[in-house]
Amino acid sequence: MKKVFLGLFAMMMTTLVPMSAFGVTIVQQDFETGGVPGAWNWTGGAATTNSASIVDYEGSKWRQMQSSVNAGSGATGRYGYKMDIAVTGNTSANPEDYFVEFDIVNLEGDWTTVNIGIAILTNTGGDNGTTSVGYGFPNTAVTREAGIVHVKWQLSEHTSNWWQGTNWDLTAPNWSYEINMPDTAVATGATFTQKILIDNFRIVLGSDQEPYDPVVLPENVGGTSGTLMENEEVEVTLGWMAGADPDINRAYPVNPDIFGHYIMFSTGAPSDPNLYYYDFVEQVFNTTTPEETDPYNEFGPLYLDPSTEYSWQIIEAMNYGAGTYSAIDDPNSIVGPVWTFTTVGVAPVIATQPDHALVDADSNASFTVVANSVATDYRWFKVGTAGDTKLADGGVFSGTQTATLTVTGATSADEGKYYCIAYNGDPDNGGIPSEPSKSVWLWLPHITSRFEFETLVNNETTDGIGGFVATMNSVVAEGGTAVTAPSVVAGVPELGGNALSFGGNTGTSSTTGNFATMTPGVVDYKDITISAWVYWNGGNAWQRIIDCGSDTNNYIFLSPGNGNNGGSCVFAVKRNGSESSINTPALPIGAWTYVTATLSGNTARLYVNGEFKSSGNIPYNPVDIASVNNYLGDSQWSGDPFFNGIIDDLRVYNYARTTEQIAKDYLVIKGETVEFVCDMENYDLVFDFDDNCQVDIEDFADFAATWMDSYRIYPIEQ
Repeated sequence: MKKVFLGLFAMMMTTLVPMSAFGVTIVQQDFETGGVPGAWNWTGGAATTNSASIVDYEGSKWRQMQSSVNAGSGATGRYGYKMDIAVTGNTSANPEDYFVEFDIVNLEGDWTTVNIGIAILTNTGGDNGTTSVGYGFPNTAVTREAGIVHVKWQLSEHTSNWWQGTNWDLTAPNWSYEINMPDTAVATGATFTQKILIDNFRIVLGSDQEPYDPVVLPENVGGTSGTLMENEEVEVTLGWMAGADPDINRAYPVNPDIFGHYIMFSTGAPSDPNLYYYDFVEQVFNTTTPEETDPYNEFGPLYLDPSTEYSWQIIEAMNYGAGTYSAIDDPNSIVGPVWTFTTVGVAPVIATQPDHALVDADSNASFTVVANSVATDYRWFKVGTAGDTKLADGGVFSGTQTATLTVTGATSADEGKYYCIAYNGDPDNGGIPSEPSKSVWLWLPHITSRFEFETLVNNETTDGIGGFVATMNSVVAEGGTAVTAPSVVAGVPELGGNALSFGGNTGTSSTTGNFATMTPGVVDYKDITISAWVYWNGGNAWQRIIDCGSDTNNYIFLSPGNGNNGGSCVFAVKRNGSESSINTPALPIGAWTYVTATLSGNTARLYVNGEFKSSGNIPYNPVDIASVNNYLGDSQWSGDPFFNGIIDDLRVYNYARTTEQIAKDYLVIKGETVEFVCDMENYDLVFDFDDNCQVDIEDFADFAATWMDSYRIYPIEQ
């Protein structure tokens, strides 16, 4: 390892060559200058919308494929890109001589994991039509959690037959390629969406000789590099892998013709985009067994400025023998990509934010942050209306000066928002602070709002718990008949009071009708229960009981039916364009029905008249939606009809009530006419022959009536 100090060497500015003499790149697409690909689909029994566009992601241009499918009768489908490419320098007819690679991101969608396939086609007629022939590659699974994934295949690995033919003409000047999600079933009635990003597509003739896998040590939490030696200096070490052998059959881990590596480095000045010669590192080979040569090279430490972005590059010099080698600007030198990193800063950075917390059964909870390596101290604060309070250990709080704040035995006085600041040094003696973490909630489980709709004053009603206000509204399309705002009418008979009637609606219009808006914050919780008594009069699909959100990409809603006068009752949460939902048969028409939706962690549940109906995965927190449009009887989507019916006793809780609690909530109201609610979530009574949710004497009588009956046939007479 060589110790160097930036600025001590005389550096020269160098013009870099774009391509090495080995591993010729014959196709390169980075989409920085456009070139929108064509989207396509191949589906059956589904309404499909596909689009392709160029978008910004991680500081560069990527091409985005978005597919949306509504499988009305069930379908299978394949969706993808298809692009023509002009190819030059493709002098070999051998598929083993070509490599295909690109970067891919599974950005958003209903499928956490998608299987990506690629087909490389040659076009003998150059029209990308019936003359396209070639092969596809087997699927590669890509998950959303993986971020940017680099995919690389040798063309000879493409063995899946192309439906129009497989007779490649690899020397042809016109090729095309497809990147797609292969045939995948979409359930009947389901809606599927997916967004995939692809960038840096290229095809290389011969082995790719560029250096690869850069690393700047140490790597810190938050994406920075280096160790802060003092407030003016950061220590880093550069590492990289030497380019591989161009001989595909021999395939040494390091190209034996590499003599060494020119190190090119930036000054770190934002106004200077150039790279300069910095130093030279010879390549070390295992001369006895070259197949065991270690491709890893390391250089440093370097001492750099903190909080600064640096760029660097490796240019590999070719051995000319007798101790001579190619110069930086020699066309035989192998020019690597430009890499960037940011040195660790003086101020700490909180890389992992705390999460909202609902106290457990013992009223305990905790919050944790993760900061980068320069953080030495922590302080926790509670948000207050008259100023924030710095916490100290004692009472319910502990760990107030650590990365984890613990609250033990919280009371209602401790509910509120909390945040953390990390420090580089003692905060009481000049320590440098980070930006505050996000403020997160500590909740005790309780009902947070209850709209009983008994009276309206100036077209408003206030819930009796949290002080949220519901304001009545109406809209009239141009030339339409006037509709009054919602009004109070007699509600659930057993409740003995009023309810909110959306009586001016027919459930068929999205332009004329009435609705109510609620104060923002009414559903801003991590876990939640929403319950209401609903009298639905039917009408068109996708009416809303409640819908809280900020736009059509962020919301939480409860719908009585997603079909005209039927379909499914739906509970859904959408965050940043990705939606998850659960459903059960639509609510009955013309009857008071108690409907409840809960969300606990990632598990959502639906209940009708106190009875569990369905559950599923919804991985989004309502509080993260930061709802600004909080509707009763209206939707974030302008085309959805207004609610046609009556709503009574709307309740919101900041936790998920249990199956037993919800059943008892229903029985408290209907107990005189309904004897019990069956626990269908846990029902497993195999001897409950009459389906009354109890094994009783009637079930035993059914069993006893067939006692000793037999349908056995024996080989000899008994």
